[in-house]
Amino acid sequence: MRHRKAGFKLKRDLAGRRSLLRNLVTSTIVEERITTTIPKAKAAKPLVEKMITLAKKDTPNARREASRFLLTKDSVVKLFDVIGPRFHQRNGGYTRIVKLGWRKGDGADTAKLELVGSELVKRAAERAKRREERLKALHQGDHAERRLEIGFFVKAASEPGERMLSGLFSFRGRRRRSPVEPVEHSVLECGWSDGVGAYVPCAGDKPYLDALSGPGNPQ
Repeated sequence: MRHRKAGFKLKRDLAGRRSLLRNLVTSTIVEERITTTIPKAKAAKPLVEKMITLAKKDTPNARREASRFLLTKDSVVKLFDVIGPRFHQRNGGYTRIVKLGWRKGDGADTAKLELVGSELVKRAAERAKRREERLKALHQGDHAERRLEIGFFVKAASEPGERMLSGLFSFRGRRRRSPVEPVEHSVLECGWSDGVGAYVPCAGDKPYLDALSGPGNPQ
């Protein structure tokens, strides 16, 4: 019978087991979730909850006791400033163990030890990060468009005006000219005029034009 066999030895002596559990508890408080084996998660779970209970008291003695167990100063600050107020209205049950399956390699049964509600905090942080990235991308896009516009106008201003306008208002298959160039029209010319780029009616087109401008087809 398993009498007087309480606790977890974890195949370590007293010093090694204490060091392992202090590391697990510190990592759980800092990261709010860790992945480890099921026996280690079960051994660290009550210690994490004890630290959160101390954080809810928030007395100088509680801070000294937590700092004696935790390994880093940042973990103590986060425990009393962030995690303690978060669980102020909750009486126990601050952590959960989620089984993840067998680990590839040694086949150990793994689990995730996390604080209750940490997934909501993580989701909110991810949403805030994505929003920041979108705003940054929009800001960079606006700057890029402005740089392109400024570069276009600077380049246009550096070239001669007539050359710029002739390049912008050029037609395929026709002579390049500036729109400020005077266009000479001749009354005797007919057909497709190269000067204006339009059709000038000839004398032989009068019957066709009369048919088009009949009662049913007003001009």
